[in-house]
Amino acid sequence: MTATTIQVHLPSFSHSFNVSVTSDSTIIDLKHEIFRTCIGSPNTAGQRVIYKGRVLDDKEIVGHVWKADEPRICHLAVHPSAWTASPPNS
Repeated sequence: MTATTIQVHLPSFSHSFNVSVTSDSTIIDLKHEIFRTCIGSPNTAGQRVIYKGRVLDDKEIVGHVWKADEPRICHLAVHPSAWTASPPNS
């Protein structure tokens, strides 16, 4: 599968970053990549990935959520206890 780049916005910290996963990845795979990439490494259980106002389920497939012609952007909400290190500076 081809890698898909998703822009992740963390609005509560005015921080954005990109992650890459394959289109057949699940949202939990995306969360693991966010854990590895995001400053503060939020654990996956405390992450909420939001797209078009809807919290995505861990079992959803990236290629089914974002269609080929849509921008691949999501919002990330992180529970305060989920940060394993200092979160991004706001």
